[in-house]
This record gives sequence, structure tokens and C-alpha cells, in this order.
Amino acid sequence: MDTLGSCDPYCTLTFQNQTKTTSTKMRNYNPHWEETFLFRIPDVRAAVGELHIHVLDWDMVGAHDRVGSAIISEDVMAQIARGTLGWRGEGWFDVFDDKDQGVVGHDKQSCYLILRIHVTSAAAPLAPPPAAPEAAGARRVALTVLRVSHLPKVRGARGRGGAADGGGGATSTRGGEKGEEEEEEEEGEEERDEAADD
Repeated sequence: MDTLGSCDPYCTLTFQNQTKTTSTKMRNYNPHWEETFLFRIPDVRAAVGELHIHVLDWDMVGAHDRVGSAIISEDVMAQIARGTLGWRGEGWFDVFDDKDQGVVGHDKQSCYLILRIHVTSAAAPLAPPPAAPEAAGARRVALTVLRVSHLPKVRGARGRGGAADGGGGATSTRGGEKGEEEEEEEEGEEERDEAADD
């Protein structure tokens, strides 16, 4: 987070004692990811556990700021894991802060995330067999973080300035890649230089 209060969000997903992390979207209040992560479930007949999705704000200096989280209950995740192979679903989930209050974005709208889930076979993830009448054995659940909308301003020190980007934004895996506005400005300068040479 920079001193102007823009957001550099990324998400962590924790399920079945496995944690995956998305890329970071620099200066973005409405990031889109479309990133898929595979979580292996050793045995769907056993306890499955909750799915925790945490939204954080990347900071160059110090600890990263926690924006909020969404939790999908064990009952729901068990139904999904034990469902028909090949099933796909998509849902919207409100993001809550550490006080269990709904996070309010910079635009005064409720912050939410969209998640896509796909159930595949652990043995053949690219060619799942026909659905069995009873679920048994190991499976994997593919989770795709689509986007988070209406993120709030989080005060902190990121070490570089720049206004928030409400669209796609630049992507970084933790690092300071250039944003779209910077790239467009540089491209414009190059075009002006070429015109001057002609």
C-alpha cells in the first residue's frame, strides 16, 4: 500500500493443510485473477475441512496488510468434494475483517470475491472417468480465484506512489512491475520520438 492509500491485493487459499498464493495486482481496487490452484483431497470420505481465502495488501516494507477473508464451511466443501466428478460451480462471497464485519470498499460498496470450483479425479485430472454412484478414494478440487471487487483503501507504506487502477492493473508475483499507465506513457513517448525522427 502506498501513502495515497491505493491497494496492491493478492489472495491466499488454504484447504486440506495446503496453502496457495495468487499473484499480486498492483494499484488495483477490482483485481481479476483467473488463476487456478489444485488441492489434493486424500480421501473424500474423511473430514474435508473449511476453505479459507484471505485477501491481503502487499507492502514493500513491513508486514502485508490483511484486508479480510471469506470462509466456505466444511459442510459445503464436503458436498462439493463428494459430488459428481467434473462438476463446476461459481459463487460470490462477502469479505469480512478480523472483527467479522463486512469489508467496505473505497467506493463505499461491500467487498466480495468470486470463486470458481471444479471437481476432478486425482488419478486422471484431464480425463475424469464417468461419475460413480458413491464417492470413494482420492480426488482433487481445482479452485480459480476470479476477482475481488470494491477493495478498501489500506494505509501503509509501499515505497512507491501511483493512483489506484480500477481495471485490470499490472501484475506482479511480489515485485514492482510497471503498471498499465506507466507502460502506455512510455509507449506514447516512443511514438513521439519516432515521429520526430521522421
